Amino acid sequence: MVIWRNVAWQTAHLAGGGTLYLLLWLLLARFWSVAEFGQFSFLFALIAVGGVFCDFGWDVWLIRAVAQAQQRPAILARNLLWLKILFNGLVWLVFLLSALYADWPLTVVLLLAAGMLLLSFTTLLNGVLRGLERLDWEAKIGLLQKLLFSLSAIGGVVWFAQGLLWVAFCYVISHLLAFLLTLSLLLKQHWLQIKSQSLPFSVLMKQSGPLFSVALLTVLSVRLEIFLLNYFHGETQVALYSAVIRLMDGLVIISTAYIATLFPKLVAHQQQAHFYILLRHAIMVMSSIALLLALLGYVLAPWLIQITYGAQYQSAAALLRYLLPALPMLFLTALFGQVLIAVGQQQRFMHSLLLALLCSFAIDLWAIPLWQSVGAVLAYWGREIILLFLLSFWIIHDKKTVVFAH
Repeated sequence: MVIWRNVAWQTAHLAGGGTLYLLLWLLLARFWSVAEFGQFSFLFALIAVGGVFCDFGWDVWLIRAVAQAQQRPAILARNLLWLKILFNGLVWLVFLLSALYADWPLTVVLLLAAGMLLLSFTTLLNGVLRGLERLDWEAKIGLLQKLLFSLSAIGGVVWFAQGLLWVAFCYVISHLLAFLLTLSLLLKQHWLQIKSQSLPFSVLMKQSGPLFSVALLTVLSVRLEIFLLNYFHGETQVALYSAVIRLMDGLVIISTAYIATLFPKLVAHQQQAHFYILLRHAIMVMSSIALLLALLGYVLAPWLIQITYGAQYQSAAALLRYLLPALPMLFLTALFGQVLIAVGQQQRFMHSLLLALLCSFAIDLWAIPLWQSVGAVLAYWGREIILLFLLSFWIIHDKKTVVFAH
């Protein structure tokens, strides 16, 4: 069904890395002021959005190309590499100008942006590893990066009272190490070959454009409420909502690991009956896990908030309880979206995400000014309900991906 070595390492990577990131966020919330933690959460959300523009869907495109070709070494066209360098440079320039215009801490923004660029190139190289079904190596290097970043940042903040600048410095150094290790691994194992073959620019943009749109809409859908909370109510509400979202992110780690391992299989077997077996099995496994996590989390929510963030974040326990029942929807929408990408129907995924995001944006504009973070939770629910309905429709409608009628 799947290569369980990859599932195990991806789970260890995402669970271990997620735990480290969660620990980092908890300690930042405790050792920094609420305003400083809110500012960092806002800048980190911006960096995540910028990273999507740097990636531009080429990593997913490369996964599909390598998985379909099934050859070693995998081929990376030189003009694709130069195109990526151009896009990354433009994004970094936008961040520089934005920091100057908005009066953000310039050095912090530039360091975070540099880390974003390095992560983007590592993500492209990871596309080769995923296409070759060597997600275990991606996981090992990724876990090392998160370990270095989290522990060095925590040490500086806890023992030496460092601020945003130190954390941003640790971020860029850890991603530099991850990039160098990934590149050296691919070259040493002869898994990657860079050739001067020319892929038409129009083809690259046409095929990667919808993948970029999907990634951008996915990131925006998670961070839209953070931007609007910052606009309407300031950094305190951003801090409360971000604290809860970080816990939700930790709960979806298993689904992320499973889908990452399943995706190359779906690409390789999309025209075979084995495809439907994989998909039905994934729906059953992920639904069961999501329901169990949601139930446990709901019962333990007050304790989780108290033990992790402390008394000043106790009001976030209610937000966590409001969000947890949406966990099964999160698991299934993530799975169905990757199914559509695997069979080349990313435009349907993109249109579904766009419609769901527009609906949640309308709810945000109405609800956040009235109910602050609770309004953001309401929009979150609205987006996931609409997205699950649309993706389920496409899964059932498309004869290539009919699960329930096959």
